[in-house]
Amino acid sequence: MGLGKSLKGMIFEDEGDERDKAKKAESPDAGKKPEPTTPAGNAVPQTPMSTSTSFVSKGVVNKELLDVLRGQVDKAAPAAFSQFQTLRDTLSSVLTDPVLLVRAAFKAAESGHKMKKEELVATFEARLQILEDERQKFETGVETRRKEVVGGKEAQVSQIEDQIAELSAQLVKAQELLKTLTGEIADQSQKIVSKQQEFKLAHEALKAELTNDFTNITNYLQ
Repeated sequence: MGLGKSLKGMIFEDEGDERDKAKKAESPDAGKKPEPTTPAGNAVPQTPMSTSTSFVSKGVVNKELLDVLRGQVDKAAPAAFSQFQTLRDTLSSVLTDPVLLVRAAFKAAESGHKMKKEELVATFEARLQILEDERQKFETGVETRRKEVVGGKEAQVSQIEDQIAELSAQLVKAQELLKTLTGEIADQSQKIVSKQQEFKLAHEALKAELTNDFTNITNYLQ
């Protein structure tokens, strides 16, 4: 399994991943680390990890991520590296000076395994190339995941933005219509009030006229 794929769950966790993790936590074997495996034909023994991360000056290193990355590199590294690394780890308990440690480990490898400097250098060059290959795999995996998850959501965002723009235009039209109707209501209401006043005045005038005529006829025709 390449690094890009192996880190998928670690970096892009979804609800399904969380449920799987919860189930594993409940199992009797929870917390146990899986036994390291080595590809067929490349039987490189796993060695203790002694590489320090103190050289990292920016940010905080994710140890789990670092362990996975180192595991991928160590698993595919040439056997010569494993021999040198084992000797270096063994001697690190008595030698703290990095220069002396490297020299002592190489001398031991040179004596015990007939290792040459060129061979050791080649192993580290191979590890660097493996690391670069894993970076490229990871970047490819990240881009694929981005398209799967982020790309779909970006399309949804674009669709929602279009809907908002359309609804905003409809809102502006509705506000303009509301303003027009409100003005028409005020204008018509004022006209109705004016007509009511006119009718009241005309009614009172005619009523006064008829009342006066009625009074006169009643009084004069006795």
